[in-house]
Amino acid sequence: MRIDRIALKNFFRYYGTQTIVFSKETNKNVTVIRGENGTGKTTLLNAFYYVMYGDVMEPLKIDNMLNLRAAEELKEGETISASVGMEFEERNERYLVNREEKFEKINGKIIHDKHKYIEIYRIDSITGNAEKENDDFIEKIIPKRLRSFFFFDGERINKLAQVDGKEEIKKAILDILGVTMLDNMSKDLEQIKSEYTKELKWNL
Repeated sequence: MRIDRIALKNFFRYYGTQTIVFSKETNKNVTVIRGENGTGKTTLLNAFYYVMYGDVMEPLKIDNMLNLRAAEELKEGETISASVGMEFEERNERYLVNREEKFEKINGKIIHDKHKYIEIYRIDSITGNAEKENDDFIEKIIPKRLRSFFFFDGERINKLAQVDGKEEIKKAILDILGVTMLDNMSKDLEQIKSEYTKELKWNL
């Protein structure tokens, strides 16, 4: 997957529509986003989580996704959306995905519409027509259980570099190889073997 751009609309700290276009040049294909604490870097990371998988990391909550300024400007009875759209390429095909939450002001309160809105389209390279994909399409590209190893912040790098991070790295490797279940079964069998051995010695 190569991400070309991401657009955030009234998404937590991001008021209105803010778009980031990522570098695609062969010899300049790294985009650096720098900012002080509290300027929205982690929120941007959550934007990737949200548009791809429909959730965010704590302490953020989807019910509070609507930007505060946008919420204050909303008039009684009006509806507004908070959304994230992303354009990316996968195996030389171009895709567009948009996920949004709708909010309405009723009796002075902002009410979150719990219905899930997501659209994923493949853009035909010849005709330019958009063909709808299944909602779980991205899960087939980067499984949700592995997302934190593709989308992470600097604090996570430090965590993985510490001794305590070894088990997390091991789990990720097992997930990639698809043998997590076998590893868990092996541990369970070892425990059963240990308990059985103790019981056998006791009976003897």
